[in-house]
Amino acid sequence: MMHPAHRQEFRQSLIWFAVLLVSLWLLKTLPAPDAARGMAGYLPLHTAMEVVSIGVAAMVFSISWATQRYRPNGRVLVLGLGLLGVAVLDLTHSLSYAGMPDFVTPSDPEKAINFWLAARALAALALLWAALWPHRWNEWLGRRSRYAGLLWVALLVGAVHYVLLGHPQWLPRTFTPEAGLTPFKVRFEYALATAYVLAGVGFLTQLRHAREFGLSHLALASFTMAMSEIFFTLYANVTDVYNVAGHFYKILAYGFLYRGLFVETVQIPYLDLRAAEARQRATLNTLPDLLFEVDRKGVYLAVHANETSMLMTPLPQLLGKTLDEALPPPAAAQCFEALAEAERTGMSRGQRITLPLPLGERHFELSVSRKSAVAGQPDTFLMLSRDITPTVENEERIRSEAGLNAALLDLQQHDIHQPEADLLRRGLAHAQTLTGSALAVLYFVHDDARGTSLAACSHENAPPDMPPWETALRERRAVVTNAPHDAAAWRAPGGATARWACVPVVEGGRPRLLLGVAGKARDYHPRDAQALQTVADALWKHTAQRRQEAVIHRLSEALDQSPSPVVITDIDASIVYVNKAFSEVSGYGAQEVLGRNPRVLQSGLTPRTTYADMWTKLPRGLPWQGELINRRKNGQVYTENASLYPVRDVFGEVTHYVAHMEDITQRREAEERIRALSNYDTLTGLLNKKAFDEQLTQAIDRADASHERVSVLWFDLDNFKLVNETLGHAAGDELLLEMGNRLRACLAPHIPVARYSGDAFTAIVPLADQAAVALLAQDALAQLQTTLQIHGHAVSVNASAGIAVYPDDARTASTLASAAEVAMYRVKQDGRNGLRFFAPEMQAHTQRSLELAAGLKDAAHRG
Repeated sequence: MMHPAHRQEFRQSLIWFAVLLVSLWLLKTLPAPDAARGMAGYLPLHTAMEVVSIGVAAMVFSISWATQRYRPNGRVLVLGLGLLGVAVLDLTHSLSYAGMPDFVTPSDPEKAINFWLAARALAALALLWAALWPHRWNEWLGRRSRYAGLLWVALLVGAVHYVLLGHPQWLPRTFTPEAGLTPFKVRFEYALATAYVLAGVGFLTQLRHAREFGLSHLALASFTMAMSEIFFTLYANVTDVYNVAGHFYKILAYGFLYRGLFVETVQIPYLDLRAAEARQRATLNTLPDLLFEVDRKGVYLAVHANETSMLMTPLPQLLGKTLDEALPPPAAAQCFEALAEAERTGMSRGQRITLPLPLGERHFELSVSRKSAVAGQPDTFLMLSRDITPTVENEERIRSEAGLNAALLDLQQHDIHQPEADLLRRGLAHAQTLTGSALAVLYFVHDDARGTSLAACSHENAPPDMPPWETALRERRAVVTNAPHDAAAWRAPGGATARWACVPVVEGGRPRLLLGVAGKARDYHPRDAQALQTVADALWKHTAQRRQEAVIHRLSEALDQSPSPVVITDIDASIVYVNKAFSEVSGYGAQEVLGRNPRVLQSGLTPRTTYADMWTKLPRGLPWQGELINRRKNGQVYTENASLYPVRDVFGEVTHYVAHMEDITQRREAEERIRALSNYDTLTGLLNKKAFDEQLTQAIDRADASHERVSVLWFDLDNFKLVNETLGHAAGDELLLEMGNRLRACLAPHIPVARYSGDAFTAIVPLADQAAVALLAQDALAQLQTTLQIHGHAVSVNASAGIAVYPDDARTASTLASAAEVAMYRVKQDGRNGLRFFAPEMQAHTQRSLELAAGLKDAAHRG
């Protein structure tokens, strides 16, 4: 099978081959004109054709010799050296042609023919060797291989000249003036033609691979040389038209040979180079990063930038400039540090620069590598600049969040141990650090939401009330001012006009606290306002909680010791007090529920009758006790046992309600788990024997009332003990689980399925006739017999099934299940792997078997 890469070249070669073959047939078939009989005798024509062929052979040698240094190829080297020897022999042949001056010995036709045959033999040998050259031999070629080959060719050509010029009598005659071509010469030409054909076939067999190109032209050259030899078996003298045609075909063959080698050694590498350049350009064009080539002095030599908006200097103006001229001093200094490191170690990574671009401040990471230059030229450096602005911003966000979390944790840890004033000053210090400010100040807002009082300040001289304070208080939102106000604006230490950021804390629709910072060297970022708001919220939370705890502690110390949640409401059911246990259970803090109705806890799962009964008793002054299904703040549902009591004043009027509650969720869940364990098999999740018997009893009661039938299916796995003994109990458990899943899948959803005991499974099929039950059982047996993989082993287990029908076979649940089991055992006695309906004689047989077994046991005891 030809590789697709050679098809186009092969088609072209095939056309040439067909044309040359048809031409050979025409020249051989049609009589030659009389004018052509003396054409070959024209000495200049012969000499010109030989010169052309020698020139082409020399080109073949030169191209093969020159490319071996860069791309060693044994096939090309063999052809090049062989054609060099052929060129020398063709030159001697041309000098020995009749009519030429004597060359060492007198020139005559036989001398010319001998050198001709030697050249053709060397060409055939080179082509055969090249056609059969294994590709793996290329790995053995060394730097001196071509010189060794050249020496061998020189020795071979020298030996041929020695024999043909000094001792021609050693060889058979090839031409006589009287008879023309001798039989030896004709046979030798046919042998050469055969060798050329074999070489061509060899080249064609290489077309199965895509490793080398030009093979079709090499095969065409071989076949053309074979046709050339055919002409030299036909001429009667050395001057007729067949001689001329043979020389012409030889020149064409050399041309095809040169074409094949040119494709392999020049054209294909050149195309590969162009493709590589195109791929490199495509890579550079799609590179998302900036790529620069600079010298050691920082001069831009080349720039590849798909996003020119990332350049501080327009691209046409950048080439020839230095880093100092194109970048800000800090960025240029970092670039030179990266160049110095790359010069020392060959590579530099991780340097970061920040550039003020028109689209905003951008951050770049540099990767610099030293690029080795050709001899005599200084090395240059490739500098890859990657936009890492999102990464830097994310890192800053993470650092900010980490600092904020650390600040919140610090406030939390010192909340208990420090007085309120110290805690507020600590919060101001965190606000300064997080925002990089020179000043931080905190105000408490009066109850009328208009005035403020200074609570803490990080600077000795507290600033006057500023427009940001007023705006934040009035609009109840964060205010950031990066532009200077007026000459009266507060100035940070050092004289710089302050930038301001102020955030309010709003609770219950009222502003409670103002936290502000000022004096940052750079503009405030929205992230600063967010961090400031978080700190302000935390400070107010701790402050409000401290104050509230001080009040509640005096009134609720006793109730707070109760492990159970306690809630007190007024007569309108508005919460006025909750203890700690309530917050722990519900997730709601006291401030979140005070003043609200307890319905905030409702989940919607408590029956309406429960609430109706509650509000029937409480307004009458009666206590109520019951269970409520409530929802925690996090959405989790829980169950409480609640006891509600009315509280009366001295006049006997109900003024409040007190609720003592107990979270019994875990108790209910434990009861549910116990119920599940008592009704379901722990391995398969199917009904267990107890639950199955209960459902069978209920099914029989329903069938008896409606005069319907109920069938019980009893499945027992065949040879299950063998699986346990050979693969282990874990494999047996996995088999039981899979069998249970298969039964559950193949039986209808309304059919109860149970693992009755061990490897026995049962099912209840109501309202079905005998045929339908049999088909259902057969389908289940087929599903159970399907092969499955257990612990890497293919396991196929059969099952036996027994069927009993109410009321035909039994009238109670226990006897009906026993009848199905008896029918199953009859299947096992009959050879297993089948199903059978219960019949009365089965029960009699089973009873006789039990009586016989009991009698044998009694006889054994009595001796």
